[in-house]
Amino acid sequence: DPARLQPYLGRLAGSKGGAFTALNSALFTDGAVILLPRGTALERPLHLLFINSYAAGETAVAQTRVLIVAERGSSASIVEEHAGVGTGYLSGAVAELYVEDDASIGLTRLQRESPAAWSFSALHARLGRASRLTVRSAALGAEIARDEIEVTLEGEGAQCRLDGLYLVDGRRHSDHWTRIVHAAPHGTSDALYKGVLDGHARAVFNGTVEVAPGASQTDGKLYNKNLLLSEDGLVNTKPEFKIFNNDVQCKHGATIGQLSADALFYLRSRGIGADEARSLLVYAFASEMIGREPIEALREALSDGVRGWLDGGAR
Repeated sequence: DPARLQPYLGRLAGSKGGAFTALNSALFTDGAVILLPRGTALERPLHLLFINSYAAGETAVAQTRVLIVAERGSSASIVEEHAGVGTGYLSGAVAELYVEDDASIGLTRLQRESPAAWSFSALHARLGRASRLTVRSAALGAEIARDEIEVTLEGEGAQCRLDGLYLVDGRRHSDHWTRIVHAAPHGTSDALYKGVLDGHARAVFNGTVEVAPGASQTDGKLYNKNLLLSEDGLVNTKPEFKIFNNDVQCKHGATIGQLSADALFYLRSRGIGADEARSLLVYAFASEMIGREPIEALREALSDGVRGWLDGGAR
């Protein structure tokens, strides 16, 4: 039904969304559309699963688009999962999300592409008055991965929360870019991203919160925390605020550190082996983000993903 999609599709993820978003707009041939009528409340989560499967040595580009429209007073929990096997492919995934007045959306984006794949994902969202959006992102796969999230709080009293977890080892690269724009008064945003790096891995976090001149009584938080398990890991992090209104409460910060020698000594002195002690501390660092996932099955999947990465990566 093209007439129902025309007012929304491509409006948020337009030509200004960057090169990869433009490439997706030109080439996407598959995806999903979720239209939540006014006042609809889904009792169970919706799970969107996109699987890339290619033979060894085969090169390919997969472009998918997700459109979610939550009309006034509606609510839903949605899971968008991208997984794959094979080598030499690029996965491009772009989502557009409209959260109208008094609507509430919880979106979990899980990236489990092949360790030899390249992954690009982007989310563009617009929030109405008194609406609520929570986005939980977990990047567990891909050789090179970039995730972009841009949220505009257009309505008064809108609320946005971004949670992110990324695990990288070997020579893999993980890049996260976020932009939250407070365009109306009494908006609230809270963003926390955590990363764990091992080997020669690289990670980038570039987060920005913008407060418009008319967005008084804004409450914004933006934090990035990273744990390095090797001497060769490298993180570039830059959380920043651009504030054009004096009546705000805004906090931001970034940390990059290693495992506590005292904590390791404490566990070793209790008879716990070196590798197990290390894994326990890394899991404890990541567990905060796992615990923020409200869907039990996903919490278990994330927990298994972290433990699996520790078995193969944190050495």
